[in-house]
This record gives sequence, structure tokens and C-alpha cells, in this order.
Amino acid sequence: DRIENNKKELYLSEQELGQLITDLIKDAKPSADIKEIKLKFTNTIEKKTVWLDKDKITTIINRAVNSAIEYSPDLKTIHIKLGIEGKQWYLEIKHKGEFISDSMLEAIKTYRTMDDAIYHSSESQKEIGIRLIYKLADLHKGDVQIINKDQEDAYFKVSFPLDIKSPEDKTTPQAPKVTQQEELPNINHRILNEHNILSNGDKPTLLLVEDEKEQQDEIYSNLNKEFDITTAETAAEAIQISKELRPDIIITKMYLHDMRGAELSLALKSNIETSHIPIILMTESNDEKHIIKGLQNGADEYILKPFNYRILKASISNLLANRALLRGRYASLELQEPIDCVNCATDLDWKFIATIKEKVEENMGDPSFNVDSLCAIMNMSRTSFYNKLKALTDQTPSDFIRLIKLNHAALLLKRREHTIAEIAEITGFNDAKYFREVFKKHYHMTPSKYAKEK
Repeated sequence: DRIENNKKELYLSEQELGQLITDLIKDAKPSADIKEIKLKFTNTIEKKTVWLDKDKITTIINRAVNSAIEYSPDLKTIHIKLGIEGKQWYLEIKHKGEFISDSMLEAIKTYRTMDDAIYHSSESQKEIGIRLIYKLADLHKGDVQIINKDQEDAYFKVSFPLDIKSPEDKTTPQAPKVTQQEELPNINHRILNEHNILSNGDKPTLLLVEDEKEQQDEIYSNLNKEFDITTAETAAEAIQISKELRPDIIITKMYLHDMRGAELSLALKSNIETSHIPIILMTESNDEKHIIKGLQNGADEYILKPFNYRILKASISNLLANRALLRGRYASLELQEPIDCVNCATDLDWKFIATIKEKVEENMGDPSFNVDSLCAIMNMSRTSFYNKLKALTDQTPSDFIRLIKLNHAALLLKRREHTIAEIAEITGFNDAKYFREVFKKHYHMTPSKYAKEK
């Protein structure tokens, strides 16, 4: 089975362990903040350099920490400890709530393959993620322990050898040779920077869905300098990773063993958590029927094999820039008609933003209306709602709600039918002084001056 065969090789490099784990936990903090969960990290080792596969260790730690956040109750503390025992280093996570249900844990140990688990478990998406932790840890000569105590306390521990390689073998494997003989152009960073895509200094994240190892290696070697690449070999795995990783772009093969690329596009574009992610279909032949179906199902672009990497990189750059332009329109509340979107697949995203705007405006006078109220209306968890809104607007839910209120306040100021104090109350700002401050910060002028000039 293809999920079982995924990532069978280790690509080892020397890493400063404490710094790597610290950075990964910092990356998880925004998700914890949504639920007001405190991540208490204890590092019991001094500066220590170890050999490890950074991508696989990152996947293991990210999935473990995010799972703890997801299944821990709000307002709790998750205790994370990094330490050394004998010839192994370990990461330990303790928190309230289950890390994974006992029945699912038993299923993971019982079924021989991930595909078996998918068909036998009602919680398959969660199970795939945990089983992947087991598989990657085993590949890294590691060990995983998961214990649920009385359905209230969860304990997770993963351990790895300090010396995974013999001294004479400590060389990082070379990346596969690039098949293109000529120098390849870089992604247009000027365009991406103009649209605030690379503002945090990180490379864009790319999910590559390809089940042929040779093709996977070729694409990776051509794009890995400019993208943080994660790979999947099946559509089921791609859907799971897309929800957890939320990549900036997805490139998928047209024909996968469990689903066609067109069907994968439909699955991703029909899900509110992933509908905003641009998708490029790869096809070996100019199969007009399936290409058209893929584009109709929401794929944003297609490219023929063998690749012209100049065209592929230009397509990626343009899609990311278009996504940033659309993000700016959503953030500025330029919501006219869904036909305005870059392509029809973003209709779901338009409805998402439009519904938020409508519900906030309807409930401006209700002091109890908050982010939780919106999550209930949208039928989404706080984490999913936060991630989706952040991806579409680059703003937190609280900031976006405040923006909608300020936008409505500006319309009322133009009509000159109410005093500033009345407008502050109408739009849910109970403190007129605070209303003036946030209005001036956003519009760069006081409410009274705005009313006169507009």
C-alpha cells in the first residue's frame, strides 16, 4: 500500500536539538492561543547536536503537539518536555483529555496497513495522522508511547537514538540530480514580496501529490530551494495533510491509485478548510476530457509532463500572487458578487466571508455576540475557523470582526444621522473613547474629521 511505502528513506543532517524543538513549539503557539491553552515547554538538555531527518522529525512533533492542542479542553496547560535518557533523546507531552481514543489506538495496532485503518475506523482522518507518527518514528529507529489515564489525562512520548548513524556514515545524502541541464529561473520573489506572500521570511509551503518516487525526486530537486515541500502518495493522505499543514499551493498527479486528480480537486475545493488552496494538475497527455473536468472541479492550472520548469514556476508565482490579491480584497471587505472571484472555485470562500460580514452586522448591538457565536453559526471549531479566516484575510477573527464594525461605522458617519457616541454604541463599541482610538488607527483620522471629509 502506498501510504505504507511513503518516505522510506532518511535524509540525515546535524541539527541543534533544543533549538529545533523550541522553534516547532513556537510555531504551534497560534493554534494554542485560539483555545487559550498554555504550552509549557521544559528543555532539560544543554546545547546538543544530533543527526536526524529534519522533515520527518518535524512532521512527528507537529502532529503530536497539534493533536494535543486539538483534544485538550480550552484554558488548560499542555506540558512538553525535551530530555535525554541513556542513549536516547525524547519528547514528552502531557495534557488533560484524550490524546487519541483507546479504540482508535487499538485499531492502529491491529490493522496491518493505513488503508485497513481507514476502512475500519469512523475517525479515519485522525487515525491516519497518528499512524503516520508511528511509521515515521519506526523509520527513524524511534519508539512511541501513548497512554490515556481514566479518560482525563493523556500521555505521549516519542524517543529516538542519539547516534542514529555510525561515525563513518555521517554524511547527508545528496539530493537527486536535477534533470534540467540549464540553469532554472527562480520564483519571481519581487511579485511575491509585493503581495506580502514572503513577509515572514519563510519559503511558501508546497504539497506535492505524486506516487512515483523518481518523478517525486525530480520535482523536489527542482523546487526545494524555493519551497518547503511536503509529499503525499495518495489522495487520502493529501486531504489529511492539507487540513493539517494548510499549504500555500498543491501540485497533484492526474491519476493516483485511489482517486483521480480531478476528484481530489473537488474534494479539496468543496471543503471549507481547504477550498482556498490553489491546485495545479500534472498530466502526461493532453487529455482534454479529464483536464476540463479537473478545472471545472476547481483546479486552478494544469501542466503537461515532461515539465518545462520555467512554465511551472511562472504558474506557481502567478497563482500565489492572485491568491494574495484576493486576500487583500477579502480583508478590505470588497464583497460585491461572487463573480468577482478569481475563479468559480472560490465561490465557497466568498460565501464564507460574506456570511461572517452579514452575521456580524446583524448582531452588532448584541454584546454577547463573539467569535464563539460565529464558530457556531459556521459550524466550525475555533481552530478551523481561525485558520480559514487567517488564510483568506491574514487577520485574526477578533481583528476581522472589529474591521467589519469599523466599516459599518464609516458608512454611518457618512450619513451624518447619528452622533459619534451613538455610532459607537450601534456598532458594538461600548466605550466611545476606545471607538475613536481604533477608528483613527485604521482610517488615519478621527471619526469627526472622517464625517466632514467624506
